[in-house]
Order: sequence, then C-alpha cells, then structure tokens
Amino acid sequence: MAGHRVLTQVRNDLYRHLQGLSLSFHDRAKTGELTLRIIGDIGMLKEVTVTATLPLLVSSLVLVGMIGVMLWLNWQLALAALLLLPLLWLTTLHFGRRIQAVSREQRRREGAMAAKAAESMAAIRDIQALSLEKGFAESFCSEGNRDLKEGVKAKRLAANLERAVDVLIGVASALVLWLGAGWCWPVRSPREI
Repeated sequence: MAGHRVLTQVRNDLYRHLQGLSLSFHDRAKTGELTLRIIGDIGMLKEVTVTATLPLLVSSLVLVGMIGVMLWLNWQLALAALLLLPLLWLTTLHFGRRIQAVSREQRRREGAMAAKAAESMAAIRDIQALSLEKGFAESFCSEGNRDLKEGVKAKRLAANLERAVDVLIGVASALVLWLGAGWCWPVRSPREI
C-alpha cells in the first residue's frame, strides 16, 4: 500500500510538473511520449518498487547472514565460495549497462510510437479524407518492427546475463565441493576406519 501511495503521488506530481512547463517545451516534446512517461514509466516504477525492491532487501539480509554463517563454520571454504563474487559483480555490471542502453532505446521508440498513434488518431478525419491510412499504418508498423528487434535484443542480453551468472555459481559450487571434499573428508584406507 505504501509503495502504491508513494508512486501515485509521484505520478500526480509529474503531471502537475508537466502542466507547468513552458509552451516551447510542449512544442518540442511529443504528446505520446509524455503520456507514456506519465502512465507507462510510473507504472513500471511501481512494479519494480513493489515486486523487486522489497524482496531484494530481504534477500540481501539473508545473503549477509549466510556469509556470516559460512565464515563461522569454515572460513577457508567461505572464501573459496566468495572468490568469484568480484567476477560475478563485473559480469552483472557489464550486461546491466548494455541492457539499460537497449531498454532506453526501446522506451524512446515506444514513446515515438505512442506519439504517432496519438497524433494520427487526433487527425483521423484529415487522414481519411486524404486517403493516407496506408502510409500512416506502414510507418507505425515499421516502428513496431524496430521496437520488436530492440525488445528481442534486450531479452537476449538478459538471458546471457542469467546464463553467465549460472555458470559462475556452478564454478563456485564445484570449487567449494572439490576443496571441501579434500579438506573436510580426507580419503582413508579401510584399515584406518
């Protein structure tokens, strides 16, 4: 509830702010893009805040607790498990920047599409009177196809990030198992048992 209330207030403040901007700003800005920012971006921000941020905080606390317990139980194995953490961090930063750039371009394209749709719907009488429907539809569809390509690119990057993280976690797990098997349970001959 708190997240929804705060973001509803953010949306209201953004709308008031846009209403107070100069006419020269509104001449340059596209109506559809502004509408997308007010409705879509704030909705996305609400989704991220409510469904991702709170679980991330809880997971971070659990991670810190787990690291503490691992260090307490066996600090050598804990360090082996955490050895690949910097590489994991760098991988996440690398893919994160690329995903962010592609997502930004996709949002820009979606804003352009929304602007095109809003402008053409507002001028539908003129468009139909001049028989321009086909040209407007082709223009809108080409923007949609470019948006599709950007969306696929973003999903591929996200999948590559997920695969890279899985590989790094697998390597860290294998390292801990290998070291743990050698340190904690040395192989004994049947006579020693």
